[in-house]
Amino acid sequence: MNDLISRLLAHDRIRAARHHIERTDEGTLARQAALSAIPAPTGAEGRRAAHVAELFRTIGLCDVMVDHAGNVHGWLGKNGEKSAPVVLAAHLDTVFGAEVDVAVERRGQRLEGASGSRARAFRTTRAASPRWSRWRRRWSRHACR
Repeated sequence: MNDLISRLLAHDRIRAARHHIERTDEGTLARQAALSAIPAPTGAEGRRAAHVAELFRTIGLCDVMVDHAGNVHGWLGKNGEKSAPVVLAAHLDTVFGAEVDVAVERRGQRLEGASGSRARAFRTTRAASPRWSRWRRRWSRHACR
């Protein structure tokens, strides 16, 4: 393994972050499955955007809003003080029409459902997981690219 990567992985803050990801993995997957199960064909992402906005409020973001284009914004700060921006950008829409069942089910260590939603739900968290290599090998055989 590259020496720089080894040093980064040994850093206390990185180890703490990885521990947090592992500890909260089941809850993260459950939220992703629930979010992916909300139909969101292009131009009709409102229900999914409202759900994302509620998730933002739940984790403590302030000034959460859905803008005219359907983007969800929120700020992390204490007592009304806004921090420097950190941007998380992702599509809310799916490639499927409203008639397609986009529910996601857990099958062992995999989330399965309509391919676009499944791939999007998977990619949002797995890159940070210490088990990423194992998941990536399994997933690469199934994901739509």
